[in-house]
Amino acid sequence: MDGVNFYCDESCHVWNDGFDIMTLCGVIVKQNHLREINKDIRAIKAKHNIDPFSELKWTKVSNSNLNMYKDIITYIKDSPSIHIRNLVARGKSLLKFPWFGTSYDDWYYKMYYTMLVKPLQNELASEKNIKIIVDIKDTHSFTKTKKLELYLNNKFLNDKKICALVSFSDKHELMQVSDIIAGAASYKNRNLKSSESKLSLISYIERSFGVDLCQSSYLKDIKFNNFIWQPTLIFKEEK
Repeated sequence: MDGVNFYCDESCHVWNDGFDIMTLCGVIVKQNHLREINKDIRAIKAKHNIDPFSELKWTKVSNSNLNMYKDIITYIKDSPSIHIRNLVARGKSLLKFPWFGTSYDDWYYKMYYTMLVKPLQNELASEKNIKIIVDIKDTHSFTKTKKLELYLNNKFLNDKKICALVSFSDKHELMQVSDIIAGAASYKNRNLKSSESKLSLISYIERSFGVDLCQSSYLKDIKFNNFIWQPTLIFKEEK
């Protein structure tokens, strides 16, 4: 039976990396449209004289390939079978671990849970078979991802069958798209200005989807839903 895939990636996910935010993005697609979408994205690369199997990455955005990235964003916008859920977690540097017995990795996957659960409750409420594919973070990614799978299956009990797994982003076109969106959200929320091509792509993403990457969307916005998370409790270090 066909279901739905979430392709997930992140930016600034390392604790104590000097950045106050982390972004997580999930690109949502019906499994029965996946082959056609992968073919179309590779065709866009080829149209711009880029190897169809080369990896799309936010860090690769430049003046020489900007139009290709914009064409891919246009394709995602125009495809009714693709949706985006993006989460920007602010105040990362203010979190102190262990926090109520949790580690940074625990918090990281709780943010993944927060990013995923709303689409599963809302626009995907009728979907029974869900596959979540997460970009490999480190040697512990498999164990942590299975923990995320357990939490989500407990949340939805017998209503859904949720499978979470890890993979390399170069194997999945839409995981690469999630890298682009997460990178764009991170760049804007950090107020970076050094790359005109990246700023141009951010502006194009926001105009295309009618979204501000620094503000939360309404829950009803399902084509591109952006959520800003901020900690409600800040624990100061003892002096």
